[in-house]
Amino acid sequence: MLSLENGFHVSLSTCQTIRRITKAKSLFNCNTRMEKALQRLAEANMTSTSSSSSTAVETKTNGSRSVEISGVDTPPATPQAEKKGPINPALKGIPMSLLEKVRAKQAAKALEAMTRTPSEDKEAALHARLPEMSKI
Repeated sequence: MLSLENGFHVSLSTCQTIRRITKAKSLFNCNTRMEKALQRLAEANMTSTSSSSSTAVETKTNGSRSVEISGVDTPPATPQAEKKGPINPALKGIPMSLLEKVRAKQAAKALEAMTRTPSEDKEAALHARLPEMSKI
C-alpha cells in the first residue's frame, strides 16, 4: 500500500496500472501538430453544424456506451466536375482510374508532409537528394 500526499491509499498494482495508462496515453498523444489540427477541425465542424440541424443519440447497452450521430453533412472527396472528365486537355487519353490513383497518392504525400516535424522534413529532403548524389 502506498499513501499519497492527499491521504489516499493506493495499492502497488493500481500504481503500475496508472503508469501503464499514462504511458499509453503519452504514446498516442505524441503528435501535437496532429492533435491541434484535429481540434481545429472539430471546432470548425461544430460551428458549421451548429447552424444546421444534427442530432446525437446516446444509448447504453449492457454497460457499454455508444453514440450515434446523424445529419452531419460531409462534402464529396472530389468535386463533381472532375468525375465527368479531365479538365486539362493534356490528360484527355488517360484513364480516370489512373488519375484517381495519382490524386490519392498526391493527397497522401501532402498529408504526410503536413504532419511531419521540421527535423523529419529535413531528413526527407536529404533522402530525396540521394539519387542525385549517387549519380555524381
